[in-house]
Amino acid sequence: MRKQKDLNVYLEEIFQAANYIDSYTKDINFDEFIKDTKTSQAVILNLLIIGENANKLLNLHPEFTQDTEHLRWTAMRGMRNRIAHGYFEMNMEIVWETIQQSIPKIIQQIPMLIDNQRNQDDIER
Repeated sequence: MRKQKDLNVYLEEIFQAANYIDSYTKDINFDEFIKDTKTSQAVILNLLIIGENANKLLNLHPEFTQDTEHLRWTAMRGMRNRIAHGYFEMNMEIVWETIQQSIPKIIQQIPMLIDNQRNQDDIER
């Protein structure tokens, strides 16, 4: 039987993937993004990683995701599903909008959630 990952591991993987996306796209515009297949595919892979981890959080830690629903966990899972089941139908404008609007929020807010969770774990010990 596989051991369930700690909640913070999922958050850290989301944070890392968001940072990768940011580093890949911070110095390019939309036209450059869609022309650069390597970058767009790397971003899509990391969006998939974010969505998969969000899905695990939703399934394994529902109270946490309800308490932090401002991060739009179900939207992250939805993006993952669109990528996984319709890659060649990806709307790159939506991907770019996600990069511009959602990724900065993730990068800003996830570290605070990780710290809060660590503090709570320390209290419970």
